[in-house]
Amino acid sequence: MMSKDVFGVYPFQLGSQAGWVLHDGFLWGEPVQQYAVDVADIEIAELFGTYFLNPRRIQLGMSPILFRWGTELVLTDTGIGNVGGDPIGLLDRRLSALGIKPEDVKAATFSNLKIRN
Repeated sequence: MMSKDVFGVYPFQLGSQAGWVLHDGFLWGEPVQQYAVDVADIEIAELFGTYFLNPRRIQLGMSPILFRWGTELVLTDTGIGNVGGDPIGLLDRRLSALGIKPEDVKAATFSNLKIRN
């Protein structure tokens, strides 16, 4: 499995286990208040202003992590999926660039992403 110089694939080592962060793309979250529940607009504006960011929207990056656990491949999170085309839903491309088919992944775990409406 080659990962050197593959755009959007970032290899790392955790002890004796190999891993890859797979950039799946990003999407814009608007309005910010759906993610910063019960936070005053002025507080959001001040925080975002410090970093020259637009206080009305936030960029949400998706980065699943693939681990080689012994001889098995385990995926943590599965990205955003194909909900709108580029620049999101790139997981299939990242796996393919590593020479991995979806059926090669033996397990998937999920972290916590909540969007409150």
